[in-house]
Order: sequence, then structure tokens, then C-alpha cells
Amino acid sequence: MTTTAESRHAARDAETRGDYRAADSIRSSSFDTFVAMVAERLEQGRRAYGDASFDRDPAELAGEIEEELADVCGWAFVLWCRLRNLRERLEK
Repeated sequence: MTTTAESRHAARDAETRGDYRAADSIRSSSFDTFVAMVAERLEQGRRAYGDASFDRDPAELAGEIEEELADVCGWAFVLWCRLRNLRERLEK
């Protein structure tokens, strides 16, 4: 199975070669994978919590999104630190 990062690099390489149809195909495949992942997360939530989320106050949902975005930023920072450390070690 191709990872999203591999697909993104393949799309960029295809664009560099001027092969925009291949790049579009790769992006489409990545998007399909992303949509399937989101659908699975929604299904997991439905199994765990029922459809209660659809009845929640929009302000509560906005708060949930805010917390999730903070998590994403935090995890991105952790990964950034690890990549930076790896790059520094490779440059030595």
C-alpha cells in the first residue's frame, strides 16, 4: 500500500516531468484513501457514541475542533523536532 507521503512525492515528480494526468491520478488515489480514513473514523465514533454528535451544540463541536487542532499542532511539533534532530545528525 502506498503511503500518503509517497503519493504526494510521486505527484510532485509527475508534475516536474509535466505529466499532469499522472499527478492528478495519484492525488485522486490519495484523496480516496483520505476519504476512506475519515469515513472509518466517523463509523468508529458512531459505534462508540451513537449519533449523539449530530445533536450536540455547535459551540461544543467548535470546542472539540479547537482541541483537535491543538493536538494536531502538538504532534506536528513533536515530529518536526524529531526530523530536525535527524537532519542535524545526518549533516555531521
